Amino acid sequence: MDDMSVINPMFGGQTFKIGLFSANCSGGLAVTTVPERWAAEWDAIVELTCLAEEGGLEFILPVAKWKGYAGASDILGRSYETFTHGAALAALTSNIAFS
Repeated sequence: MDDMSVINPMFGGQTFKIGLFSANCSGGLAVTTVPERWAAEWDAIVELTCLAEEGGLEFILPVAKWKGYAGASDILGRSYETFTHGAALAALTSNIAFS
């Protein structure tokens, strides 16, 4: 393992990177009105991030979106600003990248 892979798992030996997208926004990537859809509540985001790290995922990629699409599903209606979201989660993790 070289020095960069210790600093950031995105530079590790695994060539195929796996991560999570859009966990910082309500609905995630699903346009739906089902009651169990992703609500983007902070405690759930922390739990998901810790599970992702424990499972060996390399990154979390938040969506830069500050206004939802409204309508019945209001996809991305709740969202956490990307840099603050990443910084807060980085303080709780040790081996996952925030892009």
